[in-house]
Amino acid sequence: MVKDKKPSIGFMCLSALVSKQKINTIWTTNFDDLIEKAISKLDISCQVVSPENAKSVQNYRYDIPTVVKLHGDFRYDALQNTDEELQKLEDNLHNYFIEASSQRGLLVVGYSGGDKSVLQTLEKALEKPNAFPKGLIWCIPIDVTPSDRLTTLIEKAYQQ
Repeated sequence: MVKDKKPSIGFMCLSALVSKQKINTIWTTNFDDLIEKAISKLDISCQVVSPENAKSVQNYRYDIPTVVKLHGDFRYDALQNTDEELQKLEDNLHNYFIEASSQRGLLVVGYSGGDKSVLQTLEKALEKPNAFPKGLIWCIPIDVTPSDRLTTLIEKAYQQ
């Protein structure tokens, strides 16, 4: 379903932020390659981290934009999309996310917080001092009611 699709205007806007060095790491639960396609349209290289290669995440270069695929990539990973698989992130990705949370902010767009693995990692990140020093901004569509767990998470981030 996602093979050979073209990036939408939203992906192109995201890649423009990468090209202006406003964003360097993109965390996504999407399996597709639309983010990478959008970035490459601006003649920028990026590195992709997924559960398949997450053991080497500490060796990735900070000067190259990074796309972190939390649940895998349809091109070369066994996808993580069942209820059981969504309970926990791969350990290296979980730890990488928590480490990054103490150095940067996080802007969440197009994600409802529907799986336990990502929410659990965000909650763990908020236990650290100085979590999301540049802020946590969560964009929720007007017709979506966030879960109680997500509301609690956002309130805890706001209080820090």
